Amino acid sequence: MSAQSISQTIELAETSFEIGQYDEAASFYKRVLFFDKSGDFDSLTVEGLAWSSYLSGDYDVSAKYFKTLTRMKEGEGYELMEILSLVKLDDFLNAKRSVLAYRPDNEIGEQNKQIIKSLIDFYLGDYAKAKEGFLKLDASPDQLNEVFRSVDKVNKKTKMKAILLSAVFPGTGQAYSRHYKEGINSLITISAFGAAYVFTITNYGLVVGLISVSPWFQRYYVGGMNSAADLLEEYKAEQFDQLYNRLVSEYAGMIQVNFE
Repeated sequence: MSAQSISQTIELAETSFEIGQYDEAASFYKRVLFFDKSGDFDSLTVEGLAWSSYLSGDYDVSAKYFKTLTRMKEGEGYELMEILSLVKLDDFLNAKRSVLAYRPDNEIGEQNKQIIKSLIDFYLGDYAKAKEGFLKLDASPDQLNEVFRSVDKVNKKTKMKAILLSAVFPGTGQAYSRHYKEGINSLITISAFGAAYVFTITNYGLVVGLISVSPWFQRYYVGGMNSAADLLEEYKAEQFDQLYNRLVSEYAGMIQVNFE
């Protein structure tokens, strides 16, 4: 590809980016990166590819090229965007490693680091450290305390209690995690097999009941307890995701990216 063709492709990429066609812009930037052997357009192309990939939701690519930009250009903003790309990928372990290695040189950078680190700590389940970090940001303590009261409330729910509830009274283990429909289904199914078992041993004897009905009753009875435990884990994950998203909506707007 000639230098003129490369310039034209960059113009197409920039036009696509300006009108919000980020996938198409990324495709043009990738083409330039592949064909430009001179290296004259490297910085412009890498930055365009990083941003268009981020805005199109291709966070694997944006993380890669924002990392490349941190070695090519001055400004801590690119390092921060790499970390945000990793967060978007739910790659919180690598994001935490990167944010711990992040060395901002001004107050805004320190605030950015504190916000992202606290969000990552929360997502990874280190709620005490997350709360400590958020309190350093001078945000609304009342709203923050409300979030962490909800965390404590959710954490008090245990798999063992869900299993015990289901063992004592089928269906209550599922209701414990607010899966009421599943709880009703479990209660009806186990009650039906329980009634069938009683009917069978009453009319046909204990041996027939043990052979024909008891295995099915045990299967659904034990299955109900396991289901209660699994549904509780789903419930807790959903609740923590909602609380995490609430913190993101509260604090993400405070992040200020500097590219100078």
